[in-house]
This record gives sequence, C-alpha cells and structure tokens, in this order.
Amino acid sequence: MSALARQTWIDQHVDIMVNELAELGLTARREPLADLLRERVRSVAAQMGVSEQTARGYLTTDLLRQLAREMAVQLVDEHPGANLRALRRTVSLDRTGLGRLLRGLATSARILAAGEDHDRSDECLGLLFDVGIFVPDTPADDSAAVLVPPAAMTRAARLLNTAADALLTGSNPDQLTAAEAADLSAGITVDVRWMRELAATQSQGDV
Repeated sequence: MSALARQTWIDQHVDIMVNELAELGLTARREPLADLLRERVRSVAAQMGVSEQTARGYLTTDLLRQLAREMAVQLVDEHPGANLRALRRTVSLDRTGLGRLLRGLATSARILAAGEDHDRSDECLGLLFDVGIFVPDTPADDSAAVLVPPAAMTRAARLLNTAADALLTGSNPDQLTAAEAADLSAGITVDVRWMRELAATQSQGDV
C-alpha cells in the first residue's frame, strides 16, 4: 500500500476520533491523535503476531470511539502543544527516579530511531533537553529532588510505550535476541506504569 493510502487511512480514522472527542466537549490537534492511533495499530500487531495492515482491520469504528474516550484523559494530561517549561512542576524525582526517566528516554530514542520513527525519537531527545533544564531550575531548598510537570511524565510514558512495542516488531538497535528484546520491552513497560502513576498521584493543577 502506498504512503498516500496509509495517510488516507490514518486521516479517515483520526476523523472518527476527533468527532468522538467533540461529543465529549474536547478538542485536540490531529497529530497527537494520529500518533496514538499508530501506537494502537503497532500494539495490536505485536500482541497478535500479525502485520500492521492486518491489525488495522481490528480497529472498528466502535473501537476507535472507545479509544478516543480512553485517550481523552491522556491527551488532556499531556497538554499537547504546551511548552513544558511553562507548566507547574509538581512531580518530585529523586536521583534514582531522575536516572530512570533519563535512561528510559535515551533508550527509547535509540529504539525509535532504529525503526526510522524519527519524529518520536526527536521528541524523546526534546524531553531529555527539557528535563536537563529542570535540574538547575529546581529550588535550592529542594536539592534532593528534581521537579518536573506531570505532563512530562505522561509524554515520556507514551514514548516509552511506543518504543516497547517497536522493540518487539524489529526496531532493535543492539541486535538483541528475541528473548532479550522481550525482557527489555517488559522492563520499559514497567517504567511506563511508574511514570503514569507518578503523573496521576503527584498532579496538582498542572496548568
């Protein structure tokens, strides 16, 4: 299938999600929705052991509407398009947590770049840059921790989740064995859950 046809499929199904979000009184940029849709296709393909083309057939209109409802909270939490440095920083990371976030983003950037997903690889690098700015910006009286906005953790979780799926479908920069790739993917997924939990529990009006 041509790149144009793939884009047309994405556009048509993003329209369904946009309309569902509108019914909920929400608006969102098309790009994040398209990313979420691509992630779901990759996830279904990886879980079922089928091609992405075949996986698309499982994404019915009803499922896409449900996906839009499920993702509504995530999109709001990510503050799509917002400058992270302008958001309130309410998530506190100790040295271990900071290292975990940086390692996850760096690893994900390599995995995504190996699969030629350069947009999201660049997004990982952009988040790394922002976190690097947050470190010296943290108030001196809280030197044991680095403060970041919940949206940074939510965005990082999305990117790591995509990388975990990509690793299982051949985006393997270190030529890991299938078992090693599965172990690394599982480890990344643990970090995804940790990031989402932190974002949810330490969010205090991130606006």
